[in-house]
Amino acid sequence: NYNPGLTQLARLYRQVGRMADARKVYEQVLRNNPYDVYAAMGIAEMDIRRGRHAEALRRLRALLEWMPENVPARINAGLCLASMGDRDAALREYERAVELDPHATVAVINMANLLIDMGDRKRAEATLSAYLALHPTDRAVLGIACANLVALQNFGSAAALLVRAIEREPQAADLRSRYARISCLGHQWKIAADQARYAARLDGADPEARIVLCVTALHQGDHERAIAIVTDMISEGLMADSGLFDALCMVLDACAQDQ
Repeated sequence: NYNPGLTQLARLYRQVGRMADARKVYEQVLRNNPYDVYAAMGIAEMDIRRGRHAEALRRLRALLEWMPENVPARINAGLCLASMGDRDAALREYERAVELDPHATVAVINMANLLIDMGDRKRAEATLSAYLALHPTDRAVLGIACANLVALQNFGSAAALLVRAIEREPQAADLRSRYARISCLGHQWKIAADQARYAARLDGADPEARIVLCVTALHQGDHERAIAIVTDMISEGLMADSGLFDALCMVLDACAQDQ
């Protein structure tokens, strides 16, 4: 007999790592109700995790035939298609998902990343900007958008996204330190120094703020302070982070251009 609680049992099995048991329960549910979306999606997601993208895609397409507006199914279909090398078809699935739900964060991120991989950074910018107009402080999307704009050498637009986010969250140290770093790249050294100091007052341990304080000190000729900041960060193990290392390299390059 069909019991909707079985899908929750399957989910519990998945959470504790009993994938074979989860699959058996999902299959039991589908035998009783072939249109159970949770069971169909559950098996598809398990197949995706195992790298069985073709099988997952067949199940997702069958689901979408009778439920074409299911956004998670569209996103997963896009993921399968991208993994199978059909990036144009994957992009169409992501586009449709975003059309159906402009707030679908995963669809926006997947679509933007795929566009960037395809070399279409301008279209990625438009996709990310449309989402950030609705959710200006979404850290994941904001990070991708700023990195994309930096790659396009469009530091002003990246800064504008951060200014808007800061207007919503004026006490967010991470937003101010990122604004400071972008300002360095755009050679806006006073803004960079002011925002880094503000971020450091909010959170003295903020590593991005400390990187900017190092580079603005260097820009002002205070070499000893710049060296001391980086030395402290190394002793704390922070520079082992590849993201921070790359961020420091970029702002040091910007500083060198002005020296």
